[in-house]
Amino acid sequence: MVKLKKILKLADLASTRAPAATDLAPYVEIIDTIKSEGGVGAEVVLEPGESQRTEKRRLSLAARARKLKLTWRTAPQGTLRFVLSEPGEAAPGGRRRRAAQG
Repeated sequence: MVKLKKILKLADLASTRAPAATDLAPYVEIIDTIKSEGGVGAEVVLEPGESQRTEKRRLSLAARARKLKLTWRTAPQGTLRFVLSEPGEAAPGGRRRRAAQG
C-alpha cells in the first residue's frame, strides 16, 4: 500500500518554478553596438561554463527584439559567429540564389 510522504502547499509549487524571463539587456546591447558601429555581424567568445545553445538562443531573441534576422555562421570552437539583416533581405556573405529558369 502507498504511504503519504508530503502534502504540497501552493508555496511549495511556486518555489520550484523557473524565473519568468531572462534579462536580455546584455545581448540587446551587443546587437545595438554592432548596428551603431555599422557592422553586419560579429564573433563572440563563450566564457567557461556557458552553453553554446543557450547563448545562441539569447542572441537570437535579442536580434528579434530589434526586428532583425540573425543568421549563424561557422565559427571556431568556443566562439559564435553571426550576421544580421533586415527581415526579407538576404543575409550578408551568403550564397546568391540562382535565377529561376523559365
